[in-house]
Amino acid sequence: MDPEKQDQVSSNLDEGNGKTDAKQEAFQVEDTKGAGGRLPHYQPRFSPEEEAVVIRKLDWYLMPLIFILYSLSVLDRSNLGNARIAGLAKDIHLTGGQYDWLATVFYIAYILSQWATIGWKAFKPHCWIATVVFLWGLVSTSQATVFSWGDLMACRVFLGIVEACYGPGVPLYLSYFYPREKLGFRTGIFLSGSALANAYGGALAYGISQEKSSVAPWKILFIVEGVPTCFLAILAFFWFPDGPSTAWFLTERQKEIVSRPEIAAFSNMC
Repeated sequence: MDPEKQDQVSSNLDEGNGKTDAKQEAFQVEDTKGAGGRLPHYQPRFSPEEEAVVIRKLDWYLMPLIFILYSLSVLDRSNLGNARIAGLAKDIHLTGGQYDWLATVFYIAYILSQWATIGWKAFKPHCWIATVVFLWGLVSTSQATVFSWGDLMACRVFLGIVEACYGPGVPLYLSYFYPREKLGFRTGIFLSGSALANAYGGALAYGISQEKSSVAPWKILFIVEGVPTCFLAILAFFWFPDGPSTAWFLTERQKEIVSRPEIAAFSNMC
């Protein structure tokens, strides 16, 4: 090859390599700047001790009320047997398999209404929780006013619908605050509320059934177990935050710790 042409080819190669290196440097600088602009906001530096403090704070402020509400949910759906023992079947003249249908229709409505969990994303969580809890408390209390099997069937259907709007969506709500590796244990605590409801539900029903009153014991049972739920709905409206950014019990630093990349996407849905 001619020496002049060889020098020109080498010059072109060097120039091309220089442009490539410059582009790579520009890309790296731009990527670094971009990461530097985002990471301090979503991924602050924090110690394991700080994270442990925040997790304990979330446990104290979120889990007790979530646990209590789910316990009342299970109590309101399972008190039908206690009401039957307290005289429900006799007063509204249940015959044949009518009682069995009262139990079955609740779970049919509950299963078919699982899609309503989308409400946790469509509405502000604190509004959703308060509305759902108030509605199931109202429906549960309304069972004390029924006069026939058809009336009670309607109440059980509505109770199944509104309760399906709460329990299945709680793990999603918890994922707004807890990292994935800590979510399972909190979900287990929340579900254990059903065991507590079964533990004290029978004792409560027995105590109420011994009460001598002009009002039928099964009606008192529905009222006593339904009205407190309505009052707790008011507390839930003011207590539950919609996400880390609106958690009134967290400091600004603690909100940054909660808003890590693995859970930031969930909290931004609120």
